[in-house]
Amino acid sequence: MCAFEVKSDIQEIQVSGTLAYCWNHLTVDVQPKNGGTAICAAGFVLSVMKKNSAGQWQLFRDANLLQHETGS
Repeated sequence: MCAFEVKSDIQEIQVSGTLAYCWNHLTVDVQPKNGGTAICAAGFVLSVMKKNSAGQWQLFRDANLLQHETGS
């Protein structure tokens, strides 16, 4: 098991008809509960949503450029 901390810095959201996208910068910190080495990854994410026939937004495409961050 792990503990997760996620921070999202939204850069832009656009909606047009039945398609929408969200561009943001994401930081993910993972701390193993057994005391293992913590992992941090960060980078930009682009998510595209599509509205289905019931009018609900669903994730359609997702691309991320998360990279492992090293300590200083």
